Amino acid sequence: MAVQYFAIQLPEGKELSNVTIAVDFGDSLFAAPVAAYSAFDALNKTHAVDYNGFANGYFVTGIDGVVQNGTHSWGYFVNGVLPMMSSDSYAVKGGDNVTFMLMENEKFYEYFGK
Repeated sequence: MAVQYFAIQLPEGKELSNVTIAVDFGDSLFAAPVAAYSAFDALNKTHAVDYNGFANGYFVTGIDGVVQNGTHSWGYFVNGVLPMMSSDSYAVKGGDNVTFMLMENEKFYEYFGK
């Protein structure tokens, strides 16, 4: 899938919150403040994002050209916790710290067991 940039209209009843978005590439870390309404919105405003859309939301497959592979996947955390929903469904609140991380699949799956 080609890198996609797109404008997300603010859904009715949603408000922008000031959050910190971080992306951990394993060998480098990017962090910046951003006003967003979802974890995906924060990521999309600061990075080139590859994703697949499913009935339950977006699944991030690449960030700034760094794509998942057979051993690593993109996951995201909010305030250190792995949400059990897609990043476009997670409504951020002011002061949240959102981190997308390229992590080993085995470690990623361990979080789902918690």
